[in-house]
Amino acid sequence: MDILKHTCKRLGFTRGTLALAALLIAMLPVSSEEPSRGQKIKAAYIFNFLRFVQWPAYVLPEGGKLNICVLGPDKFGGALQALEGRQVKGRAITVSFHSEFDQIESCHLLFVSALSKDGLPKVLAAARPLNILSVSDVDDFSSLGGMIQFVSWRNKLRFEINLGAAEKSDLKISSELLRLAKTVVERPEN
Repeated sequence: MDILKHTCKRLGFTRGTLALAALLIAMLPVSSEEPSRGQKIKAAYIFNFLRFVQWPAYVLPEGGKLNICVLGPDKFGGALQALEGRQVKGRAITVSFHSEFDQIESCHLLFVSALSKDGLPKVLAAARPLNILSVSDVDDFSSLGGMIQFVSWRNKLRFEINLGAAEKSDLKISSELLRLAKTVVERPEN
């Protein structure tokens, strides 16, 4: 203990400085994997999208699982994985991550994490006949044919719905979800 006191004194640290440093260290996040508030909110929205969208019976048979897929890097910091195993309408949720869009055939909800505007039409065209609910925070996603786009509005996270694109994939979005949307457009995908 005398060595520690001597070293602190020699370096000019006081007890107050050391206490402050200890407090700051204790306040650091334990894990860099802890999801941010924004990531948790997006995951909560996605969970609720599953609750308020109806897939055709031939796509989602009774007792089947609801598969959330993320195309591209994980922007959720573990918040989506927290949904794994939770139930929506008696179906367990699974979460998977993919780097290629040709791996999405088992998805019910596809979050497009990052993609160029040139690559987006290919992904949406591949998802359309598979009755996949497409969601993203990519700029102009809904105007390019995506179904639900996260947008920032008045410093809050909101979403836009492209109802035409959803209907083209035989997905029914509840009126409750439509009322919560910042914007609902009826233009089908390109």
